[in-house]
Amino acid sequence: MKNKVIAFLFFIIGAAATAQQHAADTVTHGILQPTVVLCSTRPAPREVAAKSPVVTKSPIVSRLLTGEMLTDQHSAGVGLFTNFDSDDGLALDGITYGDKSSICDHQGNLWFGTIGGGVSKYDGQHFTTYTTNQGLGNNYVFSIAEDKDGNFWFGTDGGGVSKYDGQSFTTYTTSQGLGADIVLSILEDDAGNLWFGTHGGISK
Repeated sequence: MKNKVIAFLFFIIGAAATAQQHAADTVTHGILQPTVVLCSTRPAPREVAAKSPVVTKSPIVSRLLTGEMLTDQHSAGVGLFTNFDSDDGLALDGITYGDKSSICDHQGNLWFGTIGGGVSKYDGQHFTTYTTNQGLGNNYVFSIAEDKDGNFWFGTDGGGVSKYDGQSFTTYTTSQGLGADIVLSILEDDAGNLWFGTHGGISK
Protein backbone atom coordinates (compact mmCIF):
# COMPACT_ATOMS: atom_id res chain seq x y z
CA MET A 1 0.00 0.00 0.00
CA LYS A 2 2.82 2.36 0.96
CA ASN A 3 4.55 1.72 -2.39
CA LYS A 4 1.32 2.49 -4.25
CA VAL A 5 0.95 5.81 -2.40
CA ILE A 6 4.56 6.78 -3.21
CA ALA A 7 4.08 5.84 -6.86
CA PHE A 8 0.87 7.92 -7.00
CA LEU A 9 2.66 10.93 -5.48
CA PHE A 10 5.44 10.66 -8.08
CA PHE A 11 2.77 10.55 -10.80
CA ILE A 12 1.10 13.73 -9.48
CA ILE A 13 4.46 15.54 -9.19
CA GLY A 14 5.39 14.49 -12.73
CA ALA A 15 2.05 15.67 -14.14
CA ALA A 16 2.39 19.02 -12.37
CA ALA A 17 5.91 19.48 -13.73
CA THR A 18 4.70 18.71 -17.27
CA ALA A 19 1.84 21.21 -16.97
CA GLN A 20 4.24 23.85 -15.63
CA GLN A 21 6.62 23.28 -18.53
CA HIS A 22 3.75 23.51 -21.02
CA ALA A 23 2.67 26.80 -19.47
CA ALA A 24 6.25 28.11 -19.67
CA ASP A 25 6.40 27.13 -23.33
CA THR A 26 3.17 28.94 -24.23
CA VAL A 27 3.31 31.97 -21.94
CA THR A 28 6.11 34.53 -21.75
CA HIS A 29 5.82 37.19 -19.05
CA GLY A 30 2.09 36.51 -18.82
CA ILE A 31 1.49 36.94 -22.57
CA LEU A 32 0.36 34.01 -24.68
CA GLN A 33 2.54 33.23 -27.67
CA PRO A 34 0.97 33.93 -31.10
CA THR A 35 -0.48 31.16 -33.22
CA VAL A 36 1.92 30.05 -35.97
CA VAL A 37 0.66 27.94 -38.86
CA LEU A 38 3.07 26.53 -41.45
CA CYS A 39 1.49 26.73 -44.89
CA SER A 40 3.15 23.45 -45.84
CA THR A 41 0.94 21.69 -43.27
CA ARG A 42 -2.28 23.14 -44.70
CA PRO A 43 -4.07 22.86 -48.05
CA ALA A 44 -2.37 24.79 -50.85
CA PRO A 45 -3.86 28.21 -51.59
CA ARG A 46 -6.34 28.35 -54.44
CA GLU A 47 -4.60 29.48 -57.64
CA VAL A 48 -6.65 30.36 -60.71
CA ALA A 49 -5.38 31.52 -64.09
CA ALA A 50 -7.14 34.77 -64.85
CA LYS A 51 -9.52 34.66 -67.79
CA SER A 52 -9.71 37.46 -70.31
CA PRO A 53 -11.14 40.30 -68.22
CA VAL A 54 -14.11 42.40 -69.22
CA VAL A 55 -12.95 45.69 -70.75
CA THR A 56 -15.52 48.46 -70.73
CA LYS A 57 -15.24 51.71 -72.66
CA SER A 58 -17.46 54.53 -71.53
CA PRO A 59 -17.48 58.29 -72.08
CA ILE A 60 -16.07 60.44 -69.27
CA VAL A 61 -18.34 63.27 -68.18
CA SER A 62 -16.70 66.56 -67.19
CA ARG A 63 -18.54 68.67 -64.64
CA LEU A 64 -17.99 71.96 -62.86
CA LEU A 65 -17.67 72.01 -59.07
CA THR A 66 -21.33 73.03 -58.99
CA GLY A 67 -22.19 69.72 -60.63
CA GLU A 68 -23.19 71.35 -63.90
CA MET A 69 -22.04 69.48 -67.02
CA LEU A 70 -19.60 71.31 -69.29
CA THR A 71 -20.95 72.21 -72.71
CA ASP A 72 -17.82 70.95 -74.49
CA GLN A 73 -17.17 67.31 -73.60
CA HIS A 74 -14.68 66.56 -76.39
CA SER A 75 -11.63 67.02 -74.14
CA ALA A 76 -12.93 64.51 -71.61
CA GLY A 77 -12.12 61.52 -73.81
CA VAL A 78 -13.12 57.94 -73.14
CA GLY A 79 -12.52 55.96 -69.95
CA LEU A 80 -11.11 52.44 -70.26
CA PHE A 81 -11.83 50.06 -67.39
CA THR A 82 -10.67 46.45 -67.10
CA ASN A 83 -12.85 44.50 -64.69
CA PHE A 84 -11.94 41.36 -62.71
CA ASP A 85 -14.34 39.37 -60.55
CA SER A 86 -14.70 35.91 -59.01
CA ASP A 87 -15.18 34.40 -62.48
CA ASP A 88 -11.62 35.49 -63.24
CA GLY A 89 -10.20 33.96 -60.03
CA LEU A 90 -10.75 36.71 -57.46
CA ALA A 91 -11.79 35.22 -54.11
CA LEU A 92 -15.05 37.17 -53.94
CA ASP A 93 -16.66 40.02 -55.82
CA GLY A 94 -16.91 41.96 -52.56
CA ILE A 95 -13.66 43.86 -51.87
CA THR A 96 -13.33 45.59 -48.50
CA TYR A 97 -13.24 49.36 -48.66
CA GLY A 98 -10.48 51.63 -47.40
CA ASP A 99 -7.21 52.93 -48.79
CA LYS A 100 -5.26 49.97 -47.39
CA SER A 101 -7.61 47.11 -48.21
CA SER A 102 -5.77 46.73 -51.54
CA ILE A 103 -2.04 47.29 -52.06
CA CYS A 104 0.73 46.84 -54.62
CA ASP A 105 3.79 45.11 -53.14
CA HIS A 106 7.46 45.74 -53.96
CA GLN A 107 7.38 43.04 -56.65
CA GLY A 108 4.39 44.57 -58.41
CA ASN A 109 1.83 42.02 -57.18
CA LEU A 110 -1.61 43.31 -56.25
CA TRP A 111 -3.27 42.15 -53.01
CA PHE A 112 -7.01 42.46 -52.36
CA GLY A 113 -8.80 41.97 -49.05
CA THR A 114 -12.30 40.56 -49.42
CA ILE A 115 -15.51 40.47 -47.41
CA GLY A 116 -15.30 36.87 -46.24
CA GLY A 117 -13.24 35.23 -48.97
CA GLY A 118 -9.76 35.80 -47.57
CA VAL A 119 -7.07 37.72 -49.46
CA SER A 120 -6.26 37.37 -53.16
CA LYS A 121 -2.89 38.10 -54.80
CA TYR A 122 -2.78 38.95 -58.51
CA ASP A 123 0.59 38.63 -60.29
CA GLY A 124 -0.66 39.69 -63.71
CA GLN A 125 -1.41 36.10 -64.73
CA HIS A 126 -2.97 34.29 -61.78
CA PHE A 127 -5.06 34.97 -58.70
CA THR A 128 -3.82 33.14 -55.58
CA THR A 129 -6.20 33.19 -52.61
CA TYR A 130 -5.23 32.66 -48.95
CA THR A 131 -7.89 31.89 -46.34
CA THR A 132 -8.16 30.45 -42.84
CA ASN A 133 -7.36 27.10 -44.48
CA GLN A 134 -3.78 28.33 -44.87
CA GLY A 135 -3.64 30.04 -41.46
CA LEU A 136 -5.17 33.50 -42.01
CA GLY A 137 -6.80 34.75 -38.81
CA ASN A 138 -10.16 35.50 -40.44
CA ASN A 139 -11.49 35.56 -44.01
CA TYR A 140 -12.81 39.12 -43.68
CA VAL A 141 -9.74 41.29 -44.36
CA PHE A 142 -9.96 45.03 -43.63
CA SER A 143 -6.36 46.12 -44.16
CA ILE A 144 -3.10 44.98 -45.76
CA ALA A 145 0.47 46.21 -45.32
CA GLU A 146 3.93 45.08 -46.42
CA ASP A 147 6.75 45.82 -43.98
CA LYS A 148 10.36 46.70 -44.80
CA ASP A 149 11.36 43.02 -44.48
CA GLY A 150 8.81 41.92 -47.08
CA ASN A 151 6.34 40.40 -44.60
CA PHE A 152 2.64 40.94 -45.23
CA TRP A 153 0.25 41.92 -42.45
CA PHE A 154 -3.50 41.38 -42.72
CA GLY A 155 -5.92 43.12 -40.37
CA THR A 156 -9.06 41.03 -40.00
CA ASP A 157 -12.57 41.25 -38.62
CA GLY A 158 -12.42 39.36 -35.34
CA GLY A 159 -9.31 37.29 -36.03
CA GLY A 160 -6.69 39.83 -35.01
CA VAL A 161 -3.75 40.54 -37.32
CA SER A 162 -1.94 37.86 -39.31
CA LYS A 163 1.66 38.10 -40.56
CA TYR A 164 2.59 36.14 -43.67
CA ASP A 165 6.31 35.60 -44.37
CA GLY A 166 5.87 33.49 -47.50
CA GLN A 167 6.05 30.23 -45.53
CA SER A 168 3.72 30.58 -42.56
CA PHE A 169 1.01 32.70 -40.98
CA THR A 170 1.53 34.06 -37.46
CA THR A 171 -1.62 35.51 -35.89
CA TYR A 172 -1.66 38.04 -33.04
CA THR A 173 -4.82 38.73 -31.05
CA THR A 174 -5.87 40.28 -27.75
CA SER A 175 -4.17 37.29 -26.11
CA GLN A 176 -0.86 38.88 -27.11
CA GLY A 177 -1.94 42.40 -26.09
CA LEU A 178 -3.59 43.67 -29.28
CA GLY A 179 -6.17 46.34 -28.48
CA ALA A 180 -8.98 44.41 -30.19
CA ASP A 181 -9.32 41.57 -32.67
CA ILE A 182 -10.94 43.85 -35.26
CA VAL A 183 -8.03 45.56 -37.06
CA LEU A 184 -9.06 48.31 -39.46
CA SER A 185 -5.69 49.83 -40.43
CA ILE A 186 -1.96 49.08 -40.37
CA LEU A 187 0.95 51.51 -40.70
CA GLU A 188 4.73 51.09 -40.50
CA ASP A 189 6.61 54.17 -39.30
CA ASP A 190 10.11 55.32 -40.30
CA ALA A 191 11.65 53.37 -37.40
CA GLY A 192 10.06 50.13 -38.56
CA ASN A 193 7.41 50.04 -35.84
CA LEU A 194 4.02 48.70 -36.86
CA TRP A 195 0.89 50.52 -35.70
CA PHE A 196 -2.52 48.85 -35.71
CA GLY A 197 -5.79 50.75 -35.64
CA THR A 198 -8.30 48.52 -33.84
CA HIS A 199 -11.79 48.74 -32.36
CA GLY A 200 -10.02 48.93 -29.01
CA GLY A 201 -7.66 51.80 -29.81
CA ILE A 202 -4.18 51.90 -31.35
CA SER A 203 -1.61 49.17 -30.76
CA LYS A 204 2.12 49.27 -31.53
